[in-house]
Amino acid sequence: MYVANAIKFNNQMFTLPGHPGENSTYNLQFRGPHFECITSQYNITLRLDYSPREDLKVPVFISAWDRERLTYSLRQHMIGNYALQHNPNGSLLWTAYSKRIEQICEAKSALYNVSITFPRGVQTVNYSLSEVKSALKQTDLLGTDLEILIELPPGTQVLESWYQRLATAIPMSNEWAILDALGTLIEGTCTQQLSIPELLPPSSGYPPPETPTGANGQPACIQGKGSSGANMFYDCGSWLGYEVSKAQKDKVDCCIN
Repeated sequence: MYVANAIKFNNQMFTLPGHPGENSTYNLQFRGPHFECITSQYNITLRLDYSPREDLKVPVFISAWDRERLTYSLRQHMIGNYALQHNPNGSLLWTAYSKRIEQICEAKSALYNVSITFPRGVQTVNYSLSEVKSALKQTDLLGTDLEILIELPPGTQVLESWYQRLATAIPMSNEWAILDALGTLIEGTCTQQLSIPELLPPSSGYPPPETPTGANGQPACIQGKGSSGANMFYDCGSWLGYEVSKAQKDKVDCCIN
């Protein structure tokens, strides 16, 4: 826990044991956390956050750490076009068509075999992993109360069982601390914002250009096919995304919350 907190809060970086001599070699072996990840891609329609007189907002990067399941998830949205639906009740529904890249990483416990050499006094580090297994969850080892209790005086079998659980929990708690420290650091959401576009009249034509603009040079949406008096649909062209022109840079914002 001390090492994890020192790295997280004090930005400390801990070095390996000292230089034992030129051309020397030593080996370290320890258990530590390790991630195994699965990545998938698929198309999705996103509903954009919208409030009157405010910008449209869409999360383009979301990372989250689940400390109970010991999983790290990452979602990245590559926004294509976006559109507006004007419903009969007067509500506005903004949507964006996106490719989602999703990565789910499961925490494992691995045995690290580290070799540190100093050829001509220069430190070189090589490592390999072995005995990779699923990391124990806190509730699996400690129970829902997250405690390891023993009634006194204990019987021989009870004492052996308690000692075995304790011997497993102490090194595993170090891995939990490292995972929590890392998970807190990498959690975040990047939200991209775009000014609400102008709605152009039907006479402007269909289909719209890739990036339609209104009379004031701002992004614009063109009424699409299938519109009626009760339901109006507008195509708004590309979201601009990361390939934003210099003139639009002040209208698009991406930040980590």
